[in-house]
Amino acid sequence: MKRLIVDMDDVLADATGQFINHYEKEFGVRVERESLNYKTEGTGWPGNHDAVYSFTFREKFFRTMEVKEDAPAVLKKLRQEKHCAWRLHD
Repeated sequence: MKRLIVDMDDVLADATGQFINHYEKEFGVRVERESLNYKTEGTGWPGNHDAVYSFTFREKFFRTMEVKEDAPAVLKKLRQEKHCAWRLHD
């Protein structure tokens, strides 16, 4: 069976929002999502670029990302149509 691989970051879950929230907690500066659009990954932040990369190594960084609104339904449909074998967990 062919398998479909789906990226989690900003496809299934809101990675950008997670970075924005961590940046604000760490440095007290709220970065607007729009200011990061069309920027190379890691750029668009007012500073502290090394710290932004380090967020991904923090405990539960990925586990606490908000799931995109339609992601579970889309994955369920893909699974039903035999495009992927991944199970959704509650």
